[in-house]
Amino acid sequence: MLRISVLNEPFSITLKAEGKIIQDWVAELRNTWLAIQEQAGARKKIVDLFNVSFVDAAGRELLVEMHASGGKLLGAGPMISGLIQEIEGSERPRRSRRLKTVLLSMLFLALMISLAQRAFPQTEAAPVLTLQQAVALAKGHNRQIKIQELDLAKAADDVAIAKTKRLPSLSADLYGSGLLAPFSFEFDRGVFGTFPGIGPVPANNTKVTAERSFNLFANGQVRQPFSQLYRINLGVRAQQAMNKVAEEQVRQKEQEVLHDVRRTYYAIVQTRSARQANQALLLSLRELQRVLQQRLQQQTVLPADAMEAKAALARAEQDNLTYENDLASQKEQLNVLLGRDPAEPFDVEAVPAFEFQEEDVAALQARALAQRPELRQQEQRVIAADYDRRIKKSERLPDVGGFVSYLSPFNVDVVPKNIATAGIQITWEPFDWGRRGHELAQKEHVLQQTKLAGQQARDGVKSEVARAYRSLKQARSLADVTRLNAEATQERLRVVTNQFEQRAALAKDVLDAQDKVADAQHKQQESLLAFWTAKADFVKAMGEDDHEN
Repeated sequence: MLRISVLNEPFSITLKAEGKIIQDWVAELRNTWLAIQEQAGARKKIVDLFNVSFVDAAGRELLVEMHASGGKLLGAGPMISGLIQEIEGSERPRRSRRLKTVLLSMLFLALMISLAQRAFPQTEAAPVLTLQQAVALAKGHNRQIKIQELDLAKAADDVAIAKTKRLPSLSADLYGSGLLAPFSFEFDRGVFGTFPGIGPVPANNTKVTAERSFNLFANGQVRQPFSQLYRINLGVRAQQAMNKVAEEQVRQKEQEVLHDVRRTYYAIVQTRSARQANQALLLSLRELQRVLQQRLQQQTVLPADAMEAKAALARAEQDNLTYENDLASQKEQLNVLLGRDPAEPFDVEAVPAFEFQEEDVAALQARALAQRPELRQQEQRVIAADYDRRIKKSERLPDVGGFVSYLSPFNVDVVPKNIATAGIQITWEPFDWGRRGHELAQKEHVLQQTKLAGQQARDGVKSEVARAYRSLKQARSLADVTRLNAEATQERLRVVTNQFEQRAALAKDVLDAQDKVADAQHKQQESLLAFWTAKADFVKAMGEDDHEN
């Protein structure tokens, strides 16, 4: 990547480049330079290269053009400073570039196999984790899936709780009390009447005093709902619908986790491939530096060539460290998805060859509509919302229930020791100022919202499936193109190499062909990984529970 910025000053205009001047970024930099030439006028034109890390052949030609059109090249570091010296010199860049291309072409053909084991000592191989094994481990040990399964268990408990409301409710109370001060009752003579044979009751004025004492009462009740059973059964069915929603949420979470597992697995494969390519580059650069150091002592090469090779080696080693760090982070992420220790060592398989079968989009959409857990959730939410509306509508009916009650005062002599009652309780609110009507209308609105959300979700699934299928077809086509391009560049390298051996081609031609082969092979690997990533996205869009690789 290349970052380009322009600094306008009264007496100069500066073009600042940061990053790598390679491939398509060369054209972007050239367009910016042409615009600066039109704006600069008589001002000094400066090209700031202090933060540039690498320049390819096309970028080098652009810098030569900039210098020839009056641009002042400024930079630091072995590679950039040497490059500026070559551009500002006379015949040095041509001689240096020719020598370097000859050395690189010879080293690239001879040193890859002979130096691999010496440059990278063999270590104990980590166990290979296949994608199928990763998927199985995630299903059994991923913590996000287990958390969602606990939500499902909680939903099952809600159903059981709702069912218990149909059974009789039992309650028992035991409470005691005592007077803070005594109180008295006075009964006049004959207040309860005069009876033959016994006379007035009471016979005399009587005063009864209740002293301060502790009184204990026991009360028990049994209540059984009758008319409320209809409403309770509706509530049970609503909870059962929400329990099915929780089941689909478990499926959805599992599909999301497995999708993340596949994408992370392919990212690891891609990073490992890039690191292996960079290690091959390190081999050639180390041998090139060794040869250049020898020839520098013999004064047969320019110091700038040796400095540039050293800088390129340092960049490749830095890139190798970056790849290793990225690979470690991605492996830690995959281990977390699998519910394992993040430091668990493992290696991955090479990406498999792609497979693709043409299918009808309408059939795929119909299959996805039947499989996607989000749609099943919406269907159950509609059912639950309808039950909720019916529950609210049933509240207009009176509540009728039976009860049995028992009361026993333990140390009160005036009242009976055992008091038992049984009866029917009716509760009804005939006039509520329109409250229940508004509450019912609110439930109707919720039901309509849920239905509309379901329809929106269905249309979204259709669009997602069509988009994922198109992306999969495009990735499949791109993989074919990159494969053919890699085969063509390989054949071109063979032809140019033979011509070079017969002195019918320049070393620069061989080196350019090698670069094209390396680039084509890298793009072929990237396109293959892009296909499998698109396949993982397609599987998720289809709502399939498992995916065979």
